[in-house]
Amino acid sequence: GEEMGFNNFKIVERNTPTPVLLARVKAYAERRYDGNLLDLVQNYSYPEEAFGGKARDAYSLRRLVKYFVKPSQVNVVKLAKVIEFGRVASVLYPRRGPNPVMVDNRALDGFMDRFHERGCADLDCEECRYCHGFADKAVRIDPEWRARMEPIYDDLIAETDGGGFWAPYSATVAETPGAIAKMMSELAG
Repeated sequence: GEEMGFNNFKIVERNTPTPVLLARVKAYAERRYDGNLLDLVQNYSYPEEAFGGKARDAYSLRRLVKYFVKPSQVNVVKLAKVIEFGRVASVLYPRRGPNPVMVDNRALDGFMDRFHERGCADLDCEECRYCHGFADKAVRIDPEWRARMEPIYDDLIAETDGGGFWAPYSATVAETPGAIAKMMSELAG
């Protein structure tokens, strides 16, 4: 913490379930965590079992409509793509099962040592490859999840970069037969 010039860290978001909050505080207080680093820093993909009662509303259809259906700002017909991304990435829905992305926190022991002596501003990442080496040891991604996620992510980025999310509804409906039916199906599913 302080050696790197940081004194304060935000470790939760408003929708962080209490069990996740407690686990994070415990890990930071003990200055050690034997598990997935994403458990301590990821602001989505909370496990379904961490939710109870009112907390489930954080992932409700009502919340989705309230925050994401903004016809004056976003092409709602394209919302099905956001919902699909949100479901697969566990952004709009609680995660079922283990996190498909694992960053072994203990495999990162010693990672920061190098940065006490030298920064990165004058280096080319592809030549240095220091971080790559640690990532190779620490990061594992479920191959089935990755194969499912990559085309969804690529499509979402293309829609954002290409302006599709802001295209007029009439053009979108004309280009995509069944677009509204698909969106309604996604919302219901």
